[in-house]
Amino acid sequence: MKRLMPVLALAACHGVAHPGAVRSDGACPTADRVVVAGWYDAGSFGSDDPGGWLDTDGWRVFLADQRGIGESIDRYEPITLEALRALGVTPPAAVWLYVDGMPPCKATVTRGFRMEHDDGPIGTQLGVETTGCPKPAEPYAVTYGLAGDEDLGTCTWERQVQVAARARVQSSERGVHWAPAPTATPLPPEIAARLPPHACATPGCEPLWLVNTVPSGSAFDVTRTWIGPVAGPRPCAFAHDDDTTILVDGGRGLTALPLGASAARFWMAGVFRDARGPRLVVVHDVGDFDVYAVTPTGATLARRVHWFDHDAEDSNENSVAPDCGP
Repeated sequence: MKRLMPVLALAACHGVAHPGAVRSDGACPTADRVVVAGWYDAGSFGSDDPGGWLDTDGWRVFLADQRGIGESIDRYEPITLEALRALGVTPPAAVWLYVDGMPPCKATVTRGFRMEHDDGPIGTQLGVETTGCPKPAEPYAVTYGLAGDEDLGTCTWERQVQVAARARVQSSERGVHWAPAPTATPLPPEIAARLPPHACATPGCEPLWLVNTVPSGSAFDVTRTWIGPVAGPRPCAFAHDDDTTILVDGGRGLTALPLGASAARFWMAGVFRDARGPRLVVVHDVGDFDVYAVTPTGATLARRVHWFDHDAEDSNENSVAPDCGP
């Protein structure tokens, strides 16, 4: 099955409603407007049953995942907007999509869909088809957007880019032999000063890290891993600790998002910002995303969305440790 996943968590979103047109004042909207969308080519998903394939190219906006009601078959079914409402999902009038390398694009909602898949837990994804926004350069691209009919073009989307790393090199895909990479970019001092301390005495412990930011420098995603010495005859017999910290500056300096248990899986997808600075931080896992609302004094979890079921092995693992395989 060619199901879209981020490269990139309101549990199942039954009965999700999206606001209609309101006056735009150049500010980003609230967290309930954030949606996830994926590009599909015609015929790229579905079964051989009549009507079981996608029949048009375009961006699909995913609004809900209803678990356990699907059939064990890859099937795509266009449905009317009235039928979508009958399933408990209120479609938005339009969606602004933020495609890499392009300005914000207002997509017109044309009809609903339901997508049933047999890869992993049986479930049905519900959403809307759109027209009016261009095809992305990356096949099976996933992006985020804002639901609404008003002008949201002044609320911009920033995706993260890497700015520092101390990674590892390994001799095989299972990491039978590995070592820290010969070159590294140190943690920026202003970031290091805001990270929780962790003991790592050398020799014997190797600290690794990966730091991403957004182009404005208003948010940072920091993954750190501490690898202990090999304990046994196999090079992969080591213990490691991991930590994820996401920092955002809402106007009074960097503060950490209250990730809690989510830190083990979630990493920053990007930031919606307006003239005031970052307003919404989106962090995601495979099939889930969280939206944090940002104020000058900090950030709070404002929305949690589950948009498709997946197998346990599909989940992200936030770690810089070598991949030692099963």
